[in-house]
Amino acid sequence: MKTGRTIVELAQELLDQQETKRDFHASTKSLTMVPSGKFQLETTSGLELMPATSYAHAQMASKLSIPKVYYDRMMRQSPHLLAENVNHWLDERQDETSLIRTLRGQMRAFLSSRYRIVDNHDILAMVLPELSEMGSGIKIASCQVTDERMYLKVINTDIEAAIAVGDPVYLIQIFYIKQQQQ
Repeated sequence: MKTGRTIVELAQELLDQQETKRDFHASTKSLTMVPSGKFQLETTSGLELMPATSYAHAQMASKLSIPKVYYDRMMRQSPHLLAENVNHWLDERQDETSLIRTLRGQMRAFLSSRYRIVDNHDILAMVLPELSEMGSGIKIASCQVTDERMYLKVINTDIEAAIAVGDPVYLIQIFYIKQQQQ
């Protein structure tokens, strides 16, 4: 379980993300990799150069059918070769449109254009009212957001049972939220 944030800090981080995120439905021909491992995207406002998260690199490798071990090896030992490979396979898919998700100027996801955009902010906005309806016995045990998931561990002390006399047991609800690509 990821810990380290209060629910208020989590909500603030998600609000900050809402302000710095950008999503692009772009033709793969408008995306190229440069030998530094960054990606260059041609947008309506010009060329944007952006680093990519390891998660986005993994999605790129998967989408282009480049084995991840080989992709990582090229990134470490021969970035020019990696850029050449990625650009070749992107060019082969030039008629496809992909969803490129960015956060704070960094590519965080490379997805199918059929992917439905649902942000952690939206998920939390749906979960919090449900939690408030559960009553005063709800306690947020821990929460965190990473590049790939949002974690929310909730304890409901109103639901109690005993395994043996004097041993209380509480229902623990853990929400693991990972946005899936289609």
